[in-house]
Order: sequence, then C-alpha cells, then structure tokens
Amino acid sequence: MKDETPLNVLLVAQSDEVAGRLRVAFGDLAITLDHVSPDQALSTLSVTRVDVVLLDVSPFPDVPLELIASIVTVAPHVPILALVVNDADPRALAALAAGAHDFVSSEAAASAIVARLRSAAVHRLAEKGDQPVALKDLVLRSNDAVLLIGRDGRVNQANAAAAALFGVLTERLIGEPFGTPIVSNLATTIDIPRRNDEPIAAELFLLHVLDDRSDDAYLAILRGISRHHRLDVDLRLMMAAISSTSDGIVIADLDGVPHYQNPAFQKMTGLTLDDLRVAGGLLRLYRDVGTARAALSAVRSGQSYRGEMRLIDRQGAAISVLLHIDPVLDASNQVIALVAVHTDVTQRKLTEDRLAYLSSHDPLTGLANRTLLLDRLQLALERRNRHGAALCGILLLDLDRFKQINDSLGHMIGDEVLIAVAGRLKHITRPGDTVARLGGDEFAVVLDSVGSLDDIWRIALRIQQALSHPITVQDQSLMVGVSLGIAIDDGRTTSAAALLRDADTALHQAKARGRSRIVLFEEAMHTAATTQLQLEIELRQALHRQALLLHYQPIVDLASGAIRGFEALMRWHRPLSGLVLPDGFLPVAEEAGMIPAMGAWSIVEVCRQARRWRDQFGSAAELPVSVNIHSRQLEQAELPHQVRQALREFNLPGAALTIEITEKATLRDLDLVVTQVQQLKELGVQVVLDDFGTGYSSLGHLARLPINGVKIDRSFVQSMMHDPLSVTIVRAVITLARELNLGVVAEGVETEEQRAALLQLGCTCAQGWLFGRAVDAEAAAEWIARRRELSIEK
Repeated sequence: MKDETPLNVLLVAQSDEVAGRLRVAFGDLAITLDHVSPDQALSTLSVTRVDVVLLDVSPFPDVPLELIASIVTVAPHVPILALVVNDADPRALAALAAGAHDFVSSEAAASAIVARLRSAAVHRLAEKGDQPVALKDLVLRSNDAVLLIGRDGRVNQANAAAAALFGVLTERLIGEPFGTPIVSNLATTIDIPRRNDEPIAAELFLLHVLDDRSDDAYLAILRGISRHHRLDVDLRLMMAAISSTSDGIVIADLDGVPHYQNPAFQKMTGLTLDDLRVAGGLLRLYRDVGTARAALSAVRSGQSYRGEMRLIDRQGAAISVLLHIDPVLDASNQVIALVAVHTDVTQRKLTEDRLAYLSSHDPLTGLANRTLLLDRLQLALERRNRHGAALCGILLLDLDRFKQINDSLGHMIGDEVLIAVAGRLKHITRPGDTVARLGGDEFAVVLDSVGSLDDIWRIALRIQQALSHPITVQDQSLMVGVSLGIAIDDGRTTSAAALLRDADTALHQAKARGRSRIVLFEEAMHTAATTQLQLEIELRQALHRQALLLHYQPIVDLASGAIRGFEALMRWHRPLSGLVLPDGFLPVAEEAGMIPAMGAWSIVEVCRQARRWRDQFGSAAELPVSVNIHSRQLEQAELPHQVRQALREFNLPGAALTIEITEKATLRDLDLVVTQVQQLKELGVQVVLDDFGTGYSSLGHLARLPINGVKIDRSFVQSMMHDPLSVTIVRAVITLARELNLGVVAEGVETEEQRAALLQLGCTCAQGWLFGRAVDAEAAAEWIARRRELSIEK
C-alpha cells in the first residue's frame, strides 16, 4: 500500500480524547480515522470496510482478550494494532498473544504510528497467516519470566527471567514439561518447584498463541510472589476476573435468589442486586421459565447446566445469552449455592444472521444471490433425479433498456428500477420458486416441481408481460422490457452450474434475435411453441364447434341445505386429453385474445340452460345461475347489450342471472367497471364480487361498486379451522357485508366443521364439495327435480 493511498483506520477507544489527539497528530496525512467505542466495534466491522483496527488498551486493567478474539472472528483479515502507553507496557505482549498483529506506543511520533498502521495494512493485503516475528523478540526481552509452551505441553522457549525464577539454566528448561494443566487465557497462582530449594509461589498468566509454524502454542507469563501474600493474590485475581469480565456472573441460592452480581451483569440487565431480589430472582429474569426451572433442578442435584437462554432487561427487551450454571459445594459435598455465568451473544447472533444473509442475498433487492440460487437449483435437480419428481428449470432474465436508463438518468434511478423489477418478479412467481439477482440487470428464477413444459413457458410469458408495463420512478414512467433464456432439466442433468450455463446460452440467443424474446435452450422452444399453437387451434375449433361446456355447482343455504342457485363453471372436452379445467386452457385463451368470445358464449349458454330447466321444472327451477366474467370481457362496452339480448332471447328475467367479477377486475379502470355494473343492475341482474379478500380493492372501491354480494375466497374457508387470521378475515367480511346489506357466499366448503363454523359466524350461503361438485346440466337437473318434489310434499 503506497503512502499516498488513503488508509481507513477504525479506532476502538473508550475516550473521545484519544481520537481527537490522533486526528491532530495525523494532520494532513492520508488517514481516514473513524472512532467507535468497544461496544460498537463488532457491529461496525460487519458493515464497514476497514484496513486496520487501532485498539486502545490503555484504559483496561488487563488486555481485553475477549474483544480481540471477537474482532478476529468477525473480521479475520483485518489486522489489529494495540495502542499501549509505552514500549515497556506489559500489555503489548499479551495483546500480541491474544491475536493482535502489532503494537504501537501512544508516545510515538505520528509518522511512526502511521508507518506501523501501513505495515499492518500491507500484511492484510498479503493475507499472511503467521504471527509477527516480533513475538519471539518480546519473549526474550520481557522483564517478566516468559515461557513459550508447545501444544505437547513442553517448553519451547524461555527467557533469562524465567530461568532465574526456576533456578536453572535457560537451556535446562527447553524441552521440559510445563507441569501446570494448559488452559487458554488462564490467570492463577502456582507453586514453582526449585532445584535444592523450597517451591516459590508465582502469578501465572497463560495465553493461547500461534508459534512461527502457525501451530497451537501457549505463552506463560510468571511473576514471583511471597507465599504469605498468595491467598490475597488468589482472592484478588478471582475478584478481578469476576469484576472485569464481560460475562454477567451471579452467585445465588438454590432458588435463584441472588447474593452477588458482578458489574457486567448489572450493565447487561440494568438491574441492581436489590432490583433483582425484589423481582424474584433469576427465575423471574429468564424468559424461558420452564427451561430455567429444569436448570435449577439439575443444579440442586449436583449437575451443571449449559445452554442458551433469554434474559429480560429493565426495559423488557430480550437478551440472548449462553448460560453456564454450576453448583457450589460445601466441605461435605452438599450443594449450598450456584454460580450462573451469562455470556451475551445478542450482537454475535445479529452479526451472524446479518453475515449469513449477506452471504446468500443481494443487498440491493433482497433477492437470492448466485450462491443461494445455485444451491436451490442443485436441490431441485437432486430431488427430481432421485425421486422422479416434476420438472424443474431456470429462467434467466436480462432487462432490455436498463443500460440506457442507467447511463442517462444515473445509478440511483437505475437502482430503484432494479428494486421495482425485483418486486414484480416476487409478486408474479409462485411461493416455492426462487427469484435471484445475479448482478447488474440480470435476474433468474428457479422453477421447482413444475407440471409441464407448457407451465414453464406460461410463467416466462407472464414475466415478460409483467415487465412490459411502465415502471414509475420519481414521477418518471420508464419502459424496460426483458429477454429470457430458459433451461429445463431433461432428467439427466446433475449440475446446477451446467443448467445455469444452458440458460445463459439461451439468453444470449434471445438478445441476439432482438429485444423482448424468449429462447428455450437446445431449440426446444420450437416444440413448446408448436404445442401451444396446437392448443390454441384446438381451443378455437372447440369454441366454433360448441365443444366447450358448462358444469354447475350448487349454492346452498347453510342452515337448511336448500339449493339457492348454481355457479356455471367452464370445461373443455379435449380429444385424447379428456375433460380440461379452466386452468388448463384459459391462460392460452387469454393470450390468444379469445376471452371476450368465450365469455359471450358462456352468457348465452347459461341463459339457454336456465330456460330449459324452467320449462321442465317450473317454479322449482327459478334459481339464479352465476357466470364468471373475465376482466377483459368486463372492459367490453357491449357487455350489457350482450346480457340484455341473451335474457330477451330466452325470455328470462334479469334475476335469473348473476354476474361474478373479481376484485382485480376493478383495478384497471374503476369508473368503467362502475358504469358497466350499474347498467347490468338496471337489467335486474345480480352482480357479485368473487374471491373477495384476495385482491387489492379498498373500502373506497367497495363503497362505489353497486354490487349485490361478495363471495369469500376458498383459501380463507379452507384454512379457517387452523388459522386464527383466516377466521378473523371471514368474520370481518361477513360483518362488513351485513353492514352494507350485501349477500355472502362462502366458497370451497368441504367439511361439516367448516359449515358449522361459517353458520356460527353468520354466513348464510355456501358452495363446495360438501354440498356437491360441479356436474353437467343433466346431473344438475336431478337436484332441481328433488327440490320440486320437496316443494310438492310441503
């Protein structure tokens, strides 16, 4: 890193004065210095680019080992420099052992500090993994007795002070076993055996380090003490450890009532010891009360508890902690108290969640990124190849005009366009599909468990249509358009990367042929197009030859079960395929522009059948028949005229016919819809809003529409027995309809429990398999015949 290159330094210091002093010292040097407190360090490192961390250790009684370790975990490639009081500061060596790259004295000149910072940054760019060579030098020149111990427990290196403490030559220490059990970051007192002399007491500081070969090693720092002070030292070390640790420590009785808490626990919860006692102790503080009781029970029996728990602080906020509870035994090994150690992992969990999210998602749009996309695609391939599941494939999209938008209007507008495109893709794809942004203006959709190639093709067409509409950004209406490449798993593909490359090849071909094209990999598009064209031809012939037919599903009174009407549902008897439901042909009809003609046919056919039933069964057949009207047909100005002619041709009153429209149909042009509905009402025709609750109409829309009733969508009915939200929605719809004097029909009723629940909520009418499936006109006539018989019997 050249000297003139700006260096991004994150200063972690408790005092603002340190930051101010360094900024003055750096002056015009190419240093960008950001200052955060130790509590803010980890969250800042997870979202900010930093070249080097400058950690001020001078305010700490001991080196903040946990903080250094956490920084290394969150940002392993960012070097850490410890800012110490002077070159003789004993914390320099401990900071290096804990994971710092280097240290620098606060008394050094600004140029020297900058030189150390730049040296550390270069070390980061080179991604060296070894410890700085300065560690051995510090071992040798330390005033304290220092040993470097290998992971085999034997001494690898010793300085003169250590030899003097042990009473032997330095060479005699090398290779000898250390004797004391090796525990990372240990602070304690030990007895040191001396040749031909009494053992002496010493303070021991044991730190985990890496040696020159990057093997695990331990640095032992020893300071001799007189034996009569040993108990005082042990007590001081214990209390210093408890008081200075960042873990919250509580000593309590076996009911969880505390006798002592360290400052960290009070800071963690905001509660004093008296507060904690008044609150009822630890059991009142742990949110997971059942787990807490089990933990205390285990401790009473002499066991320890290890697990994750949530604390509730003074403000009522939850804190995630790792909880260690150990029993305290008296001289007779009876449990008399407990020690609970709480390690706050809230920030770590948030950081882990954020890092996990960023590793798998695009930060701009929130969509999956390439890594997650490939993972989902690979799972889909393995599932299909292993179980013979339905088709899976991938759509690769590239916006046609994005470059012009970005170049002319700037990247901020471009980003908003990308966000809008992501929103549309998420809206029109299925819940199980994975939508991803691969970079730039390139998007992808993984389609898992798709029924047929036609289904995949229709999804691609739907995406193309959705992105053909203008996108409004900052009062500007922008057209983007999209080209698509499709790759389908043929049952032999095993690599997600290979299938993605196939889609990319198809996308390049699509763009080469011009904008807004769709290409299926390996020219399979021809087969798909031929199939779709054949379907369209057959559908046109079916309409011309009267091969379409209507089935009728009864609408019944929930209380009595009496038939109150029918809903006509379109079917197509396709040669070789049998009976085809609307989902299998209406999308093709819509794309081919056949909807108005099919809708006009259905109105005439419903009126014809209603006339036949009335002629056959008389007043028993005077039931309204509902017919669904597509939004495209609703936009036709001649719709009221078509209805009037059909009613007149078959000599029917307007009440014989009910027109069902969807909420979505009202969004395109509300004024036109209101006009059309009003004209239908003038004919005496009932108008009902179908699938109510699934669209986006507001109460304002509902108030303007002169409708007679609403139909509760089957999705709410079928989930209401296990979903309280669905029950709330159904109740709200029924109440709203009652207040507006509108009729209500619940769709999709399949069980007696659903019928009873709807009746209790005040719903009067329903339809569904519980009362009868949709049947042809002849079978429906049998229902009307039974209705007439019941009428005669009465």
